[in-house]
Amino acid sequence: MSRRALIVVTHLLGVGHLARAALIARALAERGAEVRLVSGGRPSETVDLAGLDLVQLPPGALRRHRLQDAAHER
Repeated sequence: MSRRALIVVTHLLGVGHLARAALIARALAERGAEVRLVSGGRPSETVDLAGLDLVQLPPGALRRHRLQDAAHER
């Protein structure tokens, strides 16, 4: 039986959580696990996600301390 992992991460103000989740995903994949990384934050140009099975959800945003869809952010 193969090992599988689902990593779900979101980030609102920075990309630290995404960067750490990507490192964990890559380490698990290197050890033979099937890994899917689901991101609920804005796509990042600074975090290397190449080669990962990535599912990019529509990003969220904070407005006046309330979470909302970033597509409706003003």
